[in-house]
Amino acid sequence: MTATSRIYFGLSLALLILVLVGCKSEPTAIEQAQMDRILIEEYAQEQGLNGEFDDEGIYWEITAGEDTAAGYPALTDTLVIEYQTAFLNGEIFDRSVEAGVGDTVILALTIEGWLEIMPSFNRGASGYFIVPSRLAYGRDGYRVVPPNTVLRYDITLHDFF
Repeated sequence: MTATSRIYFGLSLALLILVLVGCKSEPTAIEQAQMDRILIEEYAQEQGLNGEFDDEGIYWEITAGEDTAAGYPALTDTLVIEYQTAFLNGEIFDRSVEAGVGDTVILALTIEGWLEIMPSFNRGASGYFIVPSRLAYGRDGYRVVPPNTVLRYDITLHDFF
């Protein structure tokens, strides 16, 4: 091997090492779900929340207005809601236009986390739910929501039709 060949080989090897060391692989779906669960558990404890996890990993609680006779929305319904959406650091990035009035949202066009939990909210109920990233915007994120981000929703369900 000539001196030039050894230099090229050495540079190629160094470049390969840099690329391999610099590449951070994304967590697997299982790893991400485990990280989200830990984040949600720690957040709930820090905030003194009294919710529970559903089978999909959404942490939720109805805090006011629970009335089974008031009816529950179907996945095909349009909801009249007041809401606030925040990152777990408390930064609010989306909310209803006007408090006390409510916005209309077609449930079928929302994220998977809403599809999973909103049928548990009766007409007039208020509460919160914390959605693991895979049931929110997942690995891609969306607008201001970074990839693999857990989100908190505070909701009042005024009506549905």
